[in-house]
Amino acid sequence: MANTPTLLKSDMITRIAEQASINESAVKKVLAAQESVISDALKEGLTVKFYKLFTVRPVTRSARLYFDHREGVRKAVDERKGLRLRVSQSFRNELNG
Repeated sequence: MANTPTLLKSDMITRIAEQASINESAVKKVLAAQESVISDALKEGLTVKFYKLFTVRPVTRSARLYFDHREGVRKAVDERKGLRLRVSQSFRNELNG
């Protein structure tokens, strides 16, 4: 598998600070607040929508059985919470030119 170029959070902070002409510490505070608000909203069961980017919502994954091929037995997976992320159509169109 080829290495995919990655934009790290520190790089994103630098880019945002440059584009918005503000200092990096202000950007860090805003991103920290944003992460907290998103996390809290998802824990409350709310759907989070970023216009023109994505929608993320909490989902419950049903309990199920699966076959563990290494051990040769069926195992149970308990019901658990997860997230469903959907990229917006306008963002997909922008990515595809």
